[in-house]
Amino acid sequence: MGRELIDMMKEMMIKRREHSVQECPHPSRPIPTTTIDPEGDMFIHVGRNRCLEPNFSKHRHEDAMRLRIDGKLVGQASPSWLGMLAKSNENSDMHGQWEIHVPEDNAPAMLTIFNILYSKFDQPPLGCDTDIDELYNITVLTEKYNLTHLLRPWAAQWVLSMEKYWLGRTFGAGESTYDLEKLIWIFWVLGHQPLYSFMVLQVAAYSSLDKHGNLIDPSKHVCFVSDEQNFRHPSHAMDAIKFARVSMLRSITSSIKSTIQEHLHGTEKPSWLQCAPSKSDKKSDNTDDHASRSTTRTAFISFLQSEKLWPTPDAFDISRSPMALLADFKQPGASSLAAFAHAADGRCRPDGVFHARVARIIRETTLPLVESSKAHLRAQAAKTGLRLYDRMGYAPPAESWSMQLVVSSLDLGGGRQSRRVVSV
Repeated sequence: MGRELIDMMKEMMIKRREHSVQECPHPSRPIPTTTIDPEGDMFIHVGRNRCLEPNFSKHRHEDAMRLRIDGKLVGQASPSWLGMLAKSNENSDMHGQWEIHVPEDNAPAMLTIFNILYSKFDQPPLGCDTDIDELYNITVLTEKYNLTHLLRPWAAQWVLSMEKYWLGRTFGAGESTYDLEKLIWIFWVLGHQPLYSFMVLQVAAYSSLDKHGNLIDPSKHVCFVSDEQNFRHPSHAMDAIKFARVSMLRSITSSIKSTIQEHLHGTEKPSWLQCAPSKSDKKSDNTDDHASRSTTRTAFISFLQSEKLWPTPDAFDISRSPMALLADFKQPGASSLAAFAHAADGRCRPDGVFHARVARIIRETTLPLVESSKAHLRAQAAKTGLRLYDRMGYAPPAESWSMQLVVSSLDLGGGRQSRRVVSV
């Protein structure tokens, strides 16, 4: 028994030593002071020192800042800050200086905002392209403190710099749509209705449902939730994503049903008007294509049944994403399945392959915005100068946007015309 106790104590000491070696000292480091205004009477503590990932060998840090600024200037810039100053004024020291703590705010983003207030425009990310995380954090704070109007000189440039995060991108299995989710917030704050709509539609196209009914991306992360934080998003965004997703799925299942029951003569309701094959749809033996369509119908239904898509389920009951359905129809056993369409003369003709039809449905699904969202986007665009979208190479605002309409409205000058595609 005594030996077992000694061995247990040794094991505990080894684990404690390993833990002490792996413990990161970063959170306890002193916070340096960055002087923006040498005469400033206000010290604002922004953010916190913390480790962002539990894995010690590769984890990243977040740094807090203590910024020295002029309280009066800050109070004049934002009513929110004026209220904070009024509350903290009671706690100022004998020299008339006071400290404010906002640990939930992002320190580099706050520094950028103060650089704008002090006209220090040579400081990054001002005057240069910013990355998506920087812009996301900046827009979180400008929306929180009602300072979005300060971004007007850079809004147009930043919209263009965000293209690399969405234009032509696809998201395969295991990839997250975090960038798209951040862009929903960014374009919401900047007031860019076409690109806000595009990001909502893109997230909808890649969203499936988990067993609890939550929207999840291809990496199985819940929408607007990462391992490090919950992303800010407009109050109507989640409903808009769900609506767009169901709209895509409903159009896909409707096209499946009409293809089987109408174009391929597979309906069990003989009272329905059947498609009349085109006279040009003849085989080499001069027979019509009824037999061919019957064979196509058999193969189509067999594939659909294997994917649990026949009988066609209600769109609300489909857990897969629209993009996952597109991938299903691109499989070797289904990629050649035909689509059909009615010609102007009323005849029924082949219309390419069915997976191309699904891709077109996803591209052309439109997002109708609720009036409160449209009003917000208009107000934000007036602040940032983006209310005339053609300045940015976009057509004037439409009632509703599809991904195809947004991208086809892009003015991709300078030899970039080849990128005028939606990657669906």
